[in-house]
Amino acid sequence: MDKKMVFRHDIKDFKFYIEASCVGLTRLQILSIDAEKTMPNTFDNKKNNLKKTHAIIQKTVEQLEEYLNGSLKEFDVPVDPEGTNFQKQVWNALREIPFGNVLSYKTIAEKIENPNAYRAVGMANNKNPIQIIIPCHRVVGMSNHLTGFGSGIDVKKKLLLLEGHRINSMMVLEDNIWT
Repeated sequence: MDKKMVFRHDIKDFKFYIEASCVGLTRLQILSIDAEKTMPNTFDNKKNNLKKTHAIIQKTVEQLEEYLNGSLKEFDVPVDPEGTNFQKQVWNALREIPFGNVLSYKTIAEKIENPNAYRAVGMANNKNPIQIIIPCHRVVGMSNHLTGFGSGIDVKKKLLLLEGHRINSMMVLEDNIWT
């Protein structure tokens, strides 16, 4: 097993836990207050200076800053997520959803040619280790309702608003539904 580098970084209102192998990004999680308490305390950002860290982590931080400032629409950071073949198939389909668009779990299941697997697609989303770059926040439930997100619905809502969506209560309005 190859050694992974970890880094915690704050950008705007978000706290990120970032992990990379020599191949690519293995984990990117937006930390909630509760999640932050459970993250491995294997690093110290005072010692783990971004300029001295892993090139993939540097690129991830740079691109996250651009994304959160509204100037980046598509990430090109290499990813190396751990998961089952089915999960990886779903995550690859998620990466095809363009910035500013959303799809339903059912549509993702159809895109991977497994139309009855929409619940399994939801479970794969739940296990997504690389939030934002594998954009599970762009997946919505039936009738475009906002559904679960590992870092909470409020974070999902913030990301969708950042991408230009209009949201009424817990529903994405229909201007940006991708098919």
